[in-house]
Amino acid sequence: MHISEYIQHPCTTLHLTGRAPRPVKVNDGRVGINGKIGPAITTLVGTVVGQNLQANASDKRAAQTYEDAEAVLHEATQIQQHLVAQDAVLAHLIAAVAAGVSVPGGPAGALGTAGA
Repeated sequence: MHISEYIQHPCTTLHLTGRAPRPVKVNDGRVGINGKIGPAITTLVGTVVGQNLQANASDKRAAQTYEDAEAVLHEATQIQQHLVAQDAVLAHLIAAVAAGVSVPGGPAGALGTAGA
């Protein structure tokens, strides 16, 4: 008997199966002549292009972190729903035992009999 249906978040599935994307690394995006001149200027001048490249990688990492946090929240919500369903079943069983009613599936006579 299932009292709650578990639905796994897609990001959780990716992590558990080892298919989750690796953290984003800095990709300098060297394209054409600008991609060759940019790093040379950055080396000479300082952080003209480097900051932009690092900011882009940081943005991608932040987006991945957000998706991971969303998956954790989803999993926690699923656990809470399961616990609420369990609480309802336990409350029903406790009320039945307190009333001296036999609980279906329990050992015969262990909890009393209905109408006794």
